Amino acid sequence: MYSHAAQPLPTSASDDPQANPKTAFSQFHPTSSHSLRPRDVFPRLTSRYLKPPDNRTDTMLTERLRVPEGIPLHRLWIFPVIAGTSWFVTLAAMLLTWVARGCPRYPGQRNPYIAFISDIAAFQLKPLFLIGGVTTAAGFAATMVAVHVSRYDPRLYGLEGDALWKKTASIMAMCSGIVAGLGLILLAILDTFRFHEEHAVLLLVCFLGLVSSMVLTTVVYWDQARTPSPFRRLRVYCIASAIIVFLDAGLGVSFYTLMQLYFWRVSGILEWVMAFTGAFYLWVFVGFVSVPAHGIDEAERRALLGETVEQ
Repeated sequence: MYSHAAQPLPTSASDDPQANPKTAFSQFHPTSSHSLRPRDVFPRLTSRYLKPPDNRTDTMLTERLRVPEGIPLHRLWIFPVIAGTSWFVTLAAMLLTWVARGCPRYPGQRNPYIAFISDIAAFQLKPLFLIGGVTTAAGFAATMVAVHVSRYDPRLYGLEGDALWKKTASIMAMCSGIVAGLGLILLAILDTFRFHEEHAVLLLVCFLGLVSSMVLTTVVYWDQARTPSPFRRLRVYCIASAIIVFLDAGLGVSFYTLMQLYFWRVSGILEWVMAFTGAFYLWVFVGFVSVPAHGIDEAERRALLGETVEQ
């Protein structure tokens, strides 16, 4: 009733289905080979999870990371100059005033030797700190946006081929900068003497936003610092920015550790030094966004990249 074709005997151990499972599988699946691909075994699974990534998200981020048409490109350097100068002048005025008054100890001051910035900003110099804080916060947020948007704007550096995670990190850095700016403004309003608990929470929020924006910015621009950058002196400014970030990290850890160990005099000095380095960190971004009025055109970009421009 049924006819069976004669099956050839295995000539070697590798042809025996019981000795080699792959051979047995290939007998039922003639198109398969000993090196099976996942898409051959699980076609539905691979078609769903191993398909090429969608570029729509990448394109959408690239389109949004551009300088608005109404903002002149050769004026972007104003933002870091305003932010850094405002912060430096505010700190210098507060410190010199405190020293000129004989280094008084304010109510609620924890450090018996050197007043912290929050202690001085809670009393007579609160209006000064409020004006300086608002100006610095606005300038810092604008600087973060300008630095990261200029990286992808085709009129500037035009690094549109960056990985998606870098573009995402740039957006996170801009958002963190805005959070840090808002935290600084609220810190100036809710001083440590009248709103001690709220001030402590806002100080943490401002610190986390500032650290996040600094770290993410350093990571995004690390490729321009690690290798010779084709864009003007961008590598010099990237290296300077990274050095300040690492320096601030060391100062921050030392400040917190010494304060917990009650080394008040040293911790007070470290807080002021760390605060003043913030002004230099902002000034460094002038080199990131200093471009001609027309931006960086294609001919100049190719020349900087070492390519030959076709006339």
